[in-house]
Parts: sequence; structure tokens; C-alpha cells
Amino acid sequence: MGLLAEEAERMDLVVYFVSEICHLHVPLLPDEQKLLCAAFKHTISPLRYSIRAISPETVPVGEHQDRGLSISQQDNIRRRWSDALKEELQGVLREFVGIIDEHLLPFDGRLESRVLYYRLKGDYARLSADLLPRSSPLFASSSTSALENYLLAMDLSESFPERYHPVHLTVILNLSVFYYDIQNDVKQAIELARSGYDSFVSSPNVEFWDHDFFSDVSLVYGLIRDNLSLWNNE
Repeated sequence: MGLLAEEAERMDLVVYFVSEICHLHVPLLPDEQKLLCAAFKHTISPLRYSIRAISPETVPVGEHQDRGLSISQQDNIRRRWSDALKEELQGVLREFVGIIDEHLLPFDGRLESRVLYYRLKGDYARLSADLLPRSSPLFASSSTSALENYLLAMDLSESFPERYHPVHLTVILNLSVFYYDIQNDVKQAIELARSGYDSFVSSPNVEFWDHDFFSDVSLVYGLIRDNLSLWNNE
């Protein structure tokens, strides 16, 4: 049913059906894990876009002024709406972490799955921190949680015999973004991303890789390369 809901572009139903599968407390199949990630992403992305679109921090004061509203009134409305959307997104992130903690991690001992779930927890804590003022105690706790989960995922993913495994490279990609966006540590972000870049460039026997494996690795490698290009030019 989840795949059918995805084909119908009803991501709210995808979340519902995947959540129901998670409550069975059995390891998810690879296709179910992909569906889980897609459902979470398509729930989170529109909220993040809406927040950026109306946030007073990103919209110049007085731009797109509505008829009958003063600049201060419009700014106040934007701020209240933005705060409400941020709280909605925080709730979604907490819900997703709860699903992982209660219904996935305790019932799946597979290495690749555990790397995925810890990495997702790191992603959601990073997104949570990104919504908060840097001076907030909640920012510090979200940032710490993100780093802890990313490092857990990194430690586990280093057990893969291939340093260029897409699951390992994805942890490198997202942890480097955390260093750059949340910790403002450009040097560490570049060093980590460079290690992932070099792992792919020096990988052997690329011509013998499975097509899907090669596609997954190439996608992550391309994102790492783009980040390195951007960060090195700043």
C-alpha cells in the first residue's frame, strides 16, 4: 500500500503505511527503507521551504507588503507564522526520531540498517538545531545529539570493507554538512568531505561494480564534490 500511495503522490499516506509497518517490529526490507526515507523527506522538505519563504530573517522588511497592513504588522504576522511552522516541523522531527528509537533500532541488528537509522537521527537533530537560535540551550542539545548520532553511524560504517560504500559516503556527506552549517567549522567540514572524495577517486575496479551500486556511489560522490567546490571557494 505504501508503494501505491507513493505512485499517487500521497506522501501523507506513505508515512502512515510505513509507520504501520514499523510498528510490526520486524526489520524493514530495502525497498521499505527507501520508502521510509522518501516519506520522511517529502514531509520535511515542504515545511522547510515554507519556513524559508516567509521567515522575517530571509525576507527584507517591507517586501511584498499586503494592502492595509503596516510593515510592522506584516513583519509580526510573518514571525508568528514562521514560529508556528518551525514548531510543526520540530514535532514532525520528534515523531520520526521516536519511530526510529521505538520501532526500528531495537529490532534490527543489521549493520547497514543501524548506520542508516543513526544517520537519520543525526539528520533530524541537525535540522532541529538549524531551526533554533544559536544562543538557545535547545540548540546546544540538538547539536550534541546530531554529532553523537553521526559519530555512531560513522563508527559503524567504517566496518564496511569498501571505504567508498554509498552508506559510508552518505554519513561523511551529512556529517560534513553538520560541521559546516551547525558548528561553522569549515576546516573540519572540508577535511571530512575530502576523505570521502578521495575514497571514491581511489576506489578500484569501478568497471566491475553493479550498476545500482555505481549509481548510488556516484550520486553521493557528486554531492560531496559540489560541497567541496563551494566551500573551497568561500
